[in-house]
Amino acid sequence: MKSNVLTIIIGSVLAWGCNVPKQVQDPNMKPLPDSFATNIAKRDTGRTLAQIPWKQFFPEEELRQLIDTAIANNPDLQMAMQRIKVSSAYLQTAKGALLPRVSADATASGTRYGKYTQEGVGNYDTNLSNNIDDDQRVNESFTPNFWLGFNTSWEMDVWGKLNSRKKEAYAKYLASNEGQKAVQTALVSQVATLFYTIKGLDQEYKSLRENIAIQDTALEKVKALMDGGRATQLAVQQFQAQLLNTQTSTAEVVRRRNETENQINALVGRFGGSVHKDTLSETSLSISSLDSFKLGFPVEILENRPDIKEAGFQLAASKANVDAARKAFLPSFTISGYAAFNAFKSGLLFNGSSLAYSVLGGISAPIF
Repeated sequence: MKSNVLTIIIGSVLAWGCNVPKQVQDPNMKPLPDSFATNIAKRDTGRTLAQIPWKQFFPEEELRQLIDTAIANNPDLQMAMQRIKVSSAYLQTAKGALLPRVSADATASGTRYGKYTQEGVGNYDTNLSNNIDDDQRVNESFTPNFWLGFNTSWEMDVWGKLNSRKKEAYAKYLASNEGQKAVQTALVSQVATLFYTIKGLDQEYKSLRENIAIQDTALEKVKALMDGGRATQLAVQQFQAQLLNTQTSTAEVVRRRNETENQINALVGRFGGSVHKDTLSETSLSISSLDSFKLGFPVEILENRPDIKEAGFQLAASKANVDAARKAFLPSFTISGYAAFNAFKSGLLFNGSSLAYSVLGGISAPIF
């Protein structure tokens, strides 16, 4: 008989195993080259631009302060930080699923059983027995029940399903970290781009103001020549048109600067505030200052990009999720039980004879 039961169980497990979906194979992909077909592979493998911290890369103190403020206050970056905390919580949950669940419980209840119920008849019959003492007699009108102890349950990770879920959660946690780095990298780039845009607009504004002064002087001279009969009204109108055109360009530069400044304020998470109006100084970032840094290899450039790292971890998480989904079709083995003090009289709850325990093993598998 025991042999037949064991045969049925083994056969059921094998049948369930046959229903597990097959793993989807990745399509054949061409291998990526280690480097491009240029002389870049022959370059010196010194310090690359990607390895320079942004605080060392940008020389302007004002820009560094703006970036620090943006990192501290930018809403998008704060959301990315919260996603890290969420993924960390999911990771802890996935790790906890591999361990037995233990809970401490205390309950107190009371029930009045009907006269024609199984429990009511049982209590009545028990009280008529001569084999029990007074402590074992039950209150038939209202039966209390006191319970104090521990419950536990554990799913044995026979097939590695729970471990795959932990791998998925861990990959998502790493992806959220890289996502935060990607947001921060984009934020630093945007703030720096807008900062240097303002610097360029300041230079353009300065040049336009100088041109306005020159054109205004020229206009006065042409007017004097016209008064002396040596210039025509048309010449005066031409100089006036040029002056008005330059003044219009100046107003447009001021508008663009204000718009760019508002964009910076939005990125750094503040209302109002201005970027100092000064010209490009000798400490400003220049193209010649970048010559000391190496570009690096194409593979290194890709490996330093947080968005690519994030995509890689997301892919790993998806694969782990698929693996866990496949293994979910296999039977699950669980063990549960409890150990507690249980009595229908409060004074007897901590009596040694009130100790109760239970152990139960189970197996379950999806049918549809």
